[in-house]
Amino acid sequence: MFQPVPVPTLIIRSVAALVLLLMAACGNSARTDVATTAVPTPATSASATAAVLPTPSSAAEARVAPSATPETVVVQRVQRATSEPGILAARATPVNVAGKLPLLTAHMEQVRAAMAQPIPVLPLTEGLDAQQIMAQQLVLGDPRFVAETRDPQSGVPLRNEIFGIYPIRPSDITEETALCATTACYRVELYNYAYNLSTIAVVNLIEKRVLTVSRLLETQPDIPPHLTAVAQ
Repeated sequence: MFQPVPVPTLIIRSVAALVLLLMAACGNSARTDVATTAVPTPATSASATAAVLPTPSSAAEARVAPSATPETVVVQRVQRATSEPGILAARATPVNVAGKLPLLTAHMEQVRAAMAQPIPVLPLTEGLDAQQIMAQQLVLGDPRFVAETRDPQSGVPLRNEIFGIYPIRPSDITEETALCATTACYRVELYNYAYNLSTIAVVNLIEKRVLTVSRLLETQPDIPPHLTAVAQ
């Protein structure tokens, strides 16, 4: 048999149902507000990306080249020559050589005069004693000592100068120059500018003859004092 529901119970049930409806309505509204429409990201093709970024010219550059970002600027350095290669500055030659370089002018006049002689050798003339003068005369008369003073094909004289005349050194004494251990001997040095050649003779003044003649290629003897003065 149907039992009537008390009024207080009906009121409670009605309020509970209303609360449930309100809660459901609020949940749907919140989900609607949170939901956002997905914005499609524009697709960028590989060719478009390559057009924006510089292409490295080598594998090494590809490893170190920075990527283009808003914070990074890619700079391509180009090396350029600072001057034209092979261009030489004009030679600065004094207009009045004789006036500005008197020692050089005088020396070159002596060289030209010596090259016009039968034996084209400029001898030493300053500060020589009698023994040095004799040693120089003996070597200039020896065909072995002056063999390279002219071009072998044309006979054109070459520039040759006596650079030094010294008493023989202990290192110069060999089997051929053993006589110099007890007698006066001199060492005479000749320089050939054309061949960059040193010719060295050992002279015995007692016998007045040239004992040995040797040659050193690509070698220059010690420069004499008068040439040092010319160079200054």
